[in-house]
Amino acid sequence: MHLPAQSLIYTLLISLIVSTLLGGYILVNHYQLIFLHRLDGEERARENLRSGLLWYLHLGWNPGDTFETDLFDSESDLVSISSEPWGLLGLFHVQGRYNQTVAEQSCLVGQVGYPKHPVPEAR
Repeated sequence: MHLPAQSLIYTLLISLIVSTLLGGYILVNHYQLIFLHRLDGEERARENLRSGLLWYLHLGWNPGDTFETDLFDSESDLVSISSEPWGLLGLFHVQGRYNQTVAEQSCLVGQVGYPKHPVPEAR
């Protein structure tokens, strides 16, 4: 039994189309997983930033302080905060990290009774 050469060409063409579609499907799924993993890391870094800032504010702060902590003792959830006086407010530079993903934020914070020393009167 002999097959015409044209059927071999059709078979190769169909297998090429199917393999291209399956390869594209696998590639799209792979990049979607990479994207979701990166998005999860960014979200966790932002959550670490917020948690560290709230914890630092709860502990009480003084202008010029620096604060670094590992939130969950896991070496991957790190927060570093530096503060400096800015008029009657405090300027905070906060950096939250999760593995190699970093989220940064600067904010102004006021505190009742701040500054500790009375402000001299204007002359």
